[in-house]
Amino acid sequence: MNRPELQRLIRDIRQGKIDIVLVYKIDRLTRNQKDFYFLIELFEKYNTTFISTTQNFDTSSAAGRLMRNIMLDFTQFEREITAERTRDKMLARARKGLWNGGLVPLGYDYSPEEKKLKINPKEAEVVRLAFETYLKEKSLAKVAKKLNSLGYRTKVHKTK
Repeated sequence: MNRPELQRLIRDIRQGKIDIVLVYKIDRLTRNQKDFYFLIELFEKYNTTFISTTQNFDTSSAAGRLMRNIMLDFTQFEREITAERTRDKMLARARKGLWNGGLVPLGYDYSPEEKKLKINPKEAEVVRLAFETYLKEKSLAKVAKKLNSLGYRTKVHKTK
């Protein structure tokens, strides 16, 4: 629901600017049952027709609404299975010591050949100093102030 264009659609429906919402498949609108039912109620309240071009069902009948709900259940199931597979894959990679991506933390460099993080000795010194300072000062603000006063800055990330 936190998609700017979806929020704009909802606003336009409430303002009576939209008669029909046309999607390729239900999951292009949302993959979350709660969000979908909210949207369907909104469509009905504002007399907005909902059409899925590849999933042909008539929501004016009980059987059509049942088919819509079954399709939505499968859509949410697919979303959850994909999320589980992704988590499992990332966990397996991490167990092998492989990097799953994201910003490379200070103290490390990414080795594309090995798909792993390697210790950057120069940056590792800064990390050790940060930890030692925190143990002494018990304040992240004091750590940042000390490191900045010594000329250290956050890691610069190269974008492709």
